Amino acid sequence: EALADGKVSTSHVRAVLDVLDQIPHAVDHDVKVAAERQMAEIAVDHTPADITALGARLLAHLDPDGTLTDDTDRKRRRNLSVNRQRADGTAKMTANLTPELLARITMLLAVWAKPGMNNPDDPDSPHGSIEDADPEAVEAAAARDDRTPAQLNHDALNALLKAVFDDGLLGKSHRGLPIQLIIKADLNDLRREAGFATTATGTLIPITDLVNLAADTQPWLAVFKDATAVPLYFGRGKRLATREQRLVSFARPDGEVCSTPDCGISAAHVEMHHAQLDWGLGGLTDITDLAPACPKHNR
Repeated sequence: EALADGKVSTSHVRAVLDVLDQIPHAVDHDVKVAAERQMAEIAVDHTPADITALGARLLAHLDPDGTLTDDTDRKRRRNLSVNRQRADGTAKMTANLTPELLARITMLLAVWAKPGMNNPDDPDSPHGSIEDADPEAVEAAAARDDRTPAQLNHDALNALLKAVFDDGLLGKSHRGLPIQLIIKADLNDLRREAGFATTATGTLIPITDLVNLAADTQPWLAVFKDATAVPLYFGRGKRLATREQRLVSFARPDGEVCSTPDCGISAAHVEMHHAQLDWGLGGLTDITDLAPACPKHNR
């Protein structure tokens, strides 16, 4: 109501919600309602920063001994969000970690996020855990390392995920696509080493980064011009699209998302739809008759 009347802004609302989210699950519902009303009244006369400070006093009053918070609250608050990409291709990730995940993350950073380790800007930087690295190589790399602690953490997580991908721990296939970095780019952009490439999950990657990835991972390379030797036409012989058909579909100019207008579900989360004629009505599993469609629109 205060927001509708123009008495508070969305920043005030977010600050109030952050406070209310910290009220323990065991607190009575009527008390929570009263707390929300009180925080709304506070928001009218105070800044978002004040709301956070005054909210801490409210929380201390509701749970002075800290005994009401239990595992239910910790599980309810767990989250990890990856925001939309900015214009420069970066994105912000925010999270509230359970004690279990926090313990794993801090152990990872303790052994992978050390100065000199997993530095993408240093070709001689040891990779993996510092426990498995040559101490002299680590010492030499650390002397050249000018990264901040936050950058060390970022690079450690990136190195870990690369190792997970390389070891195939994520599985072999997801909706018919191999579980690897699947990226398409315009040949002219590759020649100019400028612009962005697109992944099957809808992420934009600078061409310069793509070139480095290609040199490092030795991926499959498919160049689509006039024809391909891969069998892409099956008629009624197969119902489900093959991996090759999925890759070719993604490589098309309109293959990045679900083919339904205004649906932005990325290629990594779609199915192959018999778009010319439904399979049950005699449709063909030919690349010219297939289109990407998310599960909802495919049905």
